[in-house]
Amino acid sequence: MSDTKCFVCEKHHHGAVDVPGGCLYEDELVYSSHGIIQSGKTRAYLGTLFVEPKRHVPGMAELTDAEAERIGLVSSRLSRALKQTGDVDHIYVHVWGHHVPHLHVWIVPRYRGGAGGVPSDANGRLARRTNWRCT
Repeated sequence: MSDTKCFVCEKHHHGAVDVPGGCLYEDELVYSSHGIIQSGKTRAYLGTLFVEPKRHVPGMAELTDAEAERIGLVSSRLSRALKQTGDVDHIYVHVWGHHVPHLHVWIVPRYRGGAGGVPSDANGRLARRTNWRCT
């Protein structure tokens, strides 16, 4: 069930919200994508991913056991994929949901080297990746 006023629910309806790189994983219970570029911003933190239940629920306590298991499994697999790039030192998994009342689990890599742990090229510019799609 979706809430038509919920940004996350709208994102699950393909094409309703522009998601860089598109959907990474989707089944009957969960949806996963890259982090979006927020309104007024020009970029997002490289490698930020989201895993969300398709059902509109505000937090972890409201998940069914099946949803919780799937979110854990998908989060683990996406974290593993990020680490396999070789540039990632650590993965942070956390939930912040004050502005959007639909559970969205953040998966955020910490990179080796570069300013603030973000990979950079020889000139100090932030590195860009075009191959972040996980299948």
